[in-house]
Amino acid sequence: MRTYNLNIPEQYWKPLARATAHGYAGLFGISIGKKEFCDLDIMKEYMQFMDQTFRFSTILIADIPKRHTIMALEGIQEPVALRRALTAGNDIEHALERISRPFPHVKVARWSVFSQYLSYSDNLKIIQRSYVADTSFRKGVDSMVKAFLNIPNNKKKWQEISDDPPVALAKEYVLEELAMLTSFSASHNPVCEIYPGLNGLQELLHAGQYSFSYLLNMGKDRISAEVYPLGPQ
Repeated sequence: MRTYNLNIPEQYWKPLARATAHGYAGLFGISIGKKEFCDLDIMKEYMQFMDQTFRFSTILIADIPKRHTIMALEGIQEPVALRRALTAGNDIEHALERISRPFPHVKVARWSVFSQYLSYSDNLKIIQRSYVADTSFRKGVDSMVKAFLNIPNNKKKWQEISDDPPVALAKEYVLEELAMLTSFSASHNPVCEIYPGLNGLQELLHAGQYSFSYLLNMGKDRISAEVYPLGPQ
């Protein structure tokens, strides 16, 4: 396959070739504030790759869920956290739209567009209920959240306002993210999701490994692929 200034592990080459041959949609969900997603040179590489690999692609800005992270790390109220998250979303949207113009099959979208889908709200309710009812799922979510909160910079922030890790607040980001990713696969089927890493919880949901997986509105024809930036050459 064609090489980009990206690192695509070899096990994904054949699935990506199949996605191209069969007209898959592409999805790249990006977190607000993540260093590589703020680097426009890196994002141009991702856009070029998606434009030439998928029938059409969406770069989805996860701004609204970011409010939970801000609240958890800084102890501020939700309205203020939401304003900050949306402001950051505006900034990255404008920057990405400017560099996306040479790539006609790539669209930059905000969380609010797809959170209006019924499949998202239904999946979110199921996932929130299951966090309470399904011990295995709750442990998986909490483990992911604690790993994030224990990143040194994050830990320093929340320890200034709390003695205990703010798992209850921060976990809402993960639940909203899972609801979005599962519902996107239902509304854009077939779809290939790319990211520099894999969301283990999402993979388990799609594989039907949780007791409630069958209740979720998910597309059956979905591929995930790890695609990493190489950095400066």
